[in-house]
Amino acid sequence: MKKLFFLFFTLLIVSNSWAEKKEKPPMVLGGGLAIPYAYERAKYNNETIETKMTSIGLNLTVGTLPKNNNWGVIDNFTFAFPQSISSKYGGNDYTSDKKDYKSLFLFETTIAFDYFFVNNDSFLLGVGPLLGMTLFSWSTDYITSGNYALGVGANIYGLKKITDKLGIQFGATTVFDFYGFGYVNTALTKNSYSGFTNDYSLTPFVGLSCIF
Repeated sequence: MKKLFFLFFTLLIVSNSWAEKKEKPPMVLGGGLAIPYAYERAKYNNETIETKMTSIGLNLTVGTLPKNNNWGVIDNFTFAFPQSISSKYGGNDYTSDKKDYKSLFLFETTIAFDYFFVNNDSFLLGVGPLLGMTLFSWSTDYITSGNYALGVGANIYGLKKITDKLGIQFGATTVFDFYGFGYVNTALTKNSYSGFTNDYSLTPFVGLSCIF
């Protein structure tokens, strides 16, 4: 699993390095608001568990825009703080919010290769496939847990230029996690797990972007 995460970050570096060498296309560095939504469906004791989570956080975008063609590379980083978690198990509903936890944190990073079907001097809009990685950690007074997952999905990215060097960016990432591993620790026990997952996340974002 560590090799997969090493490969992910290698792709992150190589994708932008490759783009930069092609006659130095314009680059963007943006940030703003992100509102992630996550859904998980799992089995426990032959019962289905459905979990939904809403969050609010910050988005950071680094990417290269098209120059001599319509392709660009968009990397998104999301730093979020879950606000509410609801689960359904055995016919019962369970809800909690950030006040029930000592800590709650969500981090997601994605690499997307977007095709910009709108590409002019004032507005760009692209969509493409992505590879994503997610970290979700939480703790109470008695339990500490962390989960890492790899997934694939799609990205949409738009940029409305205000000037040649500044614009308003917006978009969304959607990720279907296919494999994960993690741990759940208490004062008396330490447990780890890994395997295929059935998670889905949608993260809309909006903010300002600088163009170089």
